Amino acid sequence: MKILFAPDYGDNDYQNSLKEELVKLDVKIYSTSKSIFFPILFSFFKIRPKIIHFHWTGPYLFGTNIFFTFVKSFIFISEVFICRLLGAGIVWTVHNLYNHEKYHKNLEIFFNNLLVYLSDKLIVHSNLQKEKIKQFYGKKAYLKTSVIFEGGYDRLYGFKIDRYSACNILKINPDYINILFYGNIREYKGLELLVEAFNSAYENKNLLILGKCFDDNIKKRLEDKISNIPNILFKFKHASCEDTVFFFSACDAVVLPYTDIFNSGLISLAISMEKPVIYSDLDLLKENLDGCGISFIKGDISDLNKVIKSLKRKDLDVFLPKIRERKTIFSWKNNAKNLLYIYEKISYGQ
Repeated sequence: MKILFAPDYGDNDYQNSLKEELVKLDVKIYSTSKSIFFPILFSFFKIRPKIIHFHWTGPYLFGTNIFFTFVKSFIFISEVFICRLLGAGIVWTVHNLYNHEKYHKNLEIFFNNLLVYLSDKLIVHSNLQKEKIKQFYGKKAYLKTSVIFEGGYDRLYGFKIDRYSACNILKINPDYINILFYGNIREYKGLELLVEAFNSAYENKNLLILGKCFDDNIKKRLEDKISNIPNILFKFKHASCEDTVFFFSACDAVVLPYTDIFNSGLISLAISMEKPVIYSDLDLLKENLDGCGISFIKGDISDLNKVIKSLKRKDLDVFLPKIRERKTIFSWKNNAKNLLYIYEKISYGQ
């Protein structure tokens, strides 16, 4: 069976892990053309896939201004409509309800609604996300939505170096408890809140920060705050494979101080790496992380400060049995099998 991934970034851990398992099931994955003009149609006529599987819509929607965004989006949705008329099944994995920067948000939502209408199946990674699809797109969208849990990433980053060696490489005290903030830095992820909470809670603790910051104003504020607080190691850069291995191997817990969230790959990453999680009490995080760490009141610096101060390694170890149990859910093999079942049902018109 031929499946077209749109877009296919090539170096994306999520897509590469999924493709690896789908290939084992005799699924042939093709990448969408990078042509500026009609990339979806060009790829369809060249490959004739059974299914076009959209992972992110942003690359097909956004232009340099609102006019070009409208034109580009209109062309995109026209391509999808034509491909569907010509027999292609349409699947969309909904990673976000709209882009993080809210760039031309209303236009994006309008055209994503049309994509929902044209899709045979929507994929999300949690039950709560499915409920949010119902609230955002309506009952018909909800009925065509399936929950398939994201796979884990331990085979990419896990068990390559021991904690003590990783701490030595990063030049941090291995006797301290190390908490890790990982991933692209955006305002809703609450890193500024975390840094403020860590201030006065840093005794026998290290805060590790690894991620690219997309907003220069946020980056400047963070650098100013961090400069006055001990025991913080930060790298505001794209997380390379090597850095990811070192930072995760050195850490004792991952912290997710998010103030808003629809989806986060950090959930499956942390669990698959067998790391307890300190997380804000958002419903999505509670659904996936209950019993796998410690929650605090969303946006409450004082409550997060208390949690950090109280951390002891023996207390974190208590969460490992539940984490290992939860880890079995995050399987790319199961993800691929469930996806193939969906692909086949669409192909056979069921």
